[in-house]
Amino acid sequence: FRRSGFEFQSEIATLKTQVEAAKLDKQNSVGMLERAKKSISELEKKLEESITSKKEAMRDADAKQMRLDTLTSQVATKDGGGGDYGFPLNNDSMGGGGVTIHRDRDRQTQRHQYRDISPDSVEGSEEMEEEEEEEEEDL
Repeated sequence: FRRSGFEFQSEIATLKTQVEAAKLDKQNSVGMLERAKKSISELEKKLEESITSKKEAMRDADAKQMRLDTLTSQVATKDGGGGDYGFPLNNDSMGGGGVTIHRDRDRQTQRHQYRDISPDSVEGSEEMEEEEEEEEEDL
């Protein structure tokens, strides 16, 4: 079985087309690889910057915590050490337990607000405002 020159030329043209396509694929692959390498290096750079930034933030936080601890111990020492920070929170000399007084007053204020507000009347809100003003004046 013999081939004609036309068949050889056709096969050669097909092979040349395939070679050109392979070259383009290779160029595209190389281009994609280079872009990927560039992206990776940029991400590594950002990661390194982020790590550096986090380390600096941690150092700042540690320094602030140390400063807070120092100030806390100074306050506790100056006030005689009654509570966690030197405040006599449940001491009778403050009138029956310092913090609970404020909590009771806040609860009473909340009860007055709920009692005075009625959806039908605007007077309830005016009364509440007047009571708030009176309380602020008392303080």
